[in-house]
Amino acid sequence: WSKLPLFTTPTQFFESSGVVTLLFAMHFAIFPIERAMRDREGFTQVVAKATWFTAAANVAFGCLGFAFFGTETSSVVLDNITSGTITELVRLFLVVDMIVSAPIVLSSLREIAETNLLGPKAG
Repeated sequence: WSKLPLFTTPTQFFESSGVVTLLFAMHFAIFPIERAMRDREGFTQVVAKATWFTAAANVAFGCLGFAFFGTETSSVVLDNITSGTITELVRLFLVVDMIVSAPIVLSSLREIAETNLLGPKAG
């Protein structure tokens, strides 16, 4: 544990800012999901359970990555895997995922900004 850095260089900080920003904004995507539900009762419990499950899965994934790769673990998960056709396909699918996911997240942020700047919609 003593070899793990607590702080990073400014370059590494700015390289990670895109992912950090997306992860910070991701929770705004739950608002359209809640509005689309017929029965909104119990929504809070479902979100809490999903959040805890996701957190536990992320911690387990991080611990397994550290156990297998030690301090040689790259912050970019795909860098830990040898290059090849499969890795390149996974990278391609991740790009497609980001392109498709970004409008969903940004639409919620736009709606929140519109409501706060222009007031709620009439009707």
